[in-house]
Amino acid sequence: MSGKRVGRPRVEDITEELLREGERVLAEEGFCALTVDGLVSRAGSTRPTFYRRFRSTAHLAVAVLSRRFEPGPLPDTGSLAGDLRAVQREGIAVLSDPVARNSVVDLVGVARADEDLSALLDAEFIRPRRARVKQVIDAAFARRETEPPDVDADQVYDMLMGPLITRMFLPPYAPPDDALAESSVRSALTRLGSDDLARP
Repeated sequence: MSGKRVGRPRVEDITEELLREGERVLAEEGFCALTVDGLVSRAGSTRPTFYRRFRSTAHLAVAVLSRRFEPGPLPDTGSLAGDLRAVQREGIAVLSDPVARNSVVDLVGVARADEDLSALLDAEFIRPRRARVKQVIDAAFARRETEPPDVDADQVYDMLMGPLITRMFLPPYAPPDDALAESSVRSALTRLGSDDLARP
């Protein structure tokens, strides 16, 4: 059965169709399988139409990631430890999702040679997650749970995400487990000078 749709979508639906097809390809085949010709064929569109909306398939992939993984409400467990664990669970869920798992590493590689794409990836996908860690730390300070930290929130984010990325995207490729999540959270709490290491 052909994957092509019958007729062309309405003009206002073309962007949505391209994003939907891009998300499908990323989930099922990965970033390397994402091509303009393939996308426009399945979306019932044309190459000029695609390029009026996206500079490249990589830019479309960033749009897919941004939309699929838009951060929800900020964690509010009542403790710094609980909030960081919630953030870490979110990170595991995102990286374990087939769309992210099959695209993030390749997309970062492409972005290293494209400043515009790198800035877009940071603004739309990475920076919002870094901001959540800062908000969690600021909330703990506002509750007078901690002293003003002497560590940058970006460093705390790196301490949380680094072990997950290493485990999932470097050989021998294994899913993160509870022990890894907990050890990374404890490292972050120690770096923040928090003595709240008990599970919520």
